[in-house]
Amino acid sequence: MTEYRHMSYREESRKNYGKWTTVSPGSLDSEQLKVGALLRIADALEKQNSDVETLRSRCLNAESESRRLSATNTRLRKELREVRKVKS
Repeated sequence: MTEYRHMSYREESRKNYGKWTTVSPGSLDSEQLKVGALLRIADALEKQNSDVETLRSRCLNAESESRRLSATNTRLRKELREVRKVKS
């Protein structure tokens, strides 16, 4: 009886594919080289996506900090104007 199980294309594509061979390195056929190149491209795209998410998060944090500092600046300028009025 054949056993069926789910295999995720995504998870399977992340495996470090290769094969044991008795031939010397550099003697892979063109199909094997294409698969290797596609796997390297997939790795690079995943890394790039991770970098983009990190930059997006840092940008959102910087925008939030900028708004906070701008509000603080406005408040302190107002307080300084009030202090100067009282002093005069």
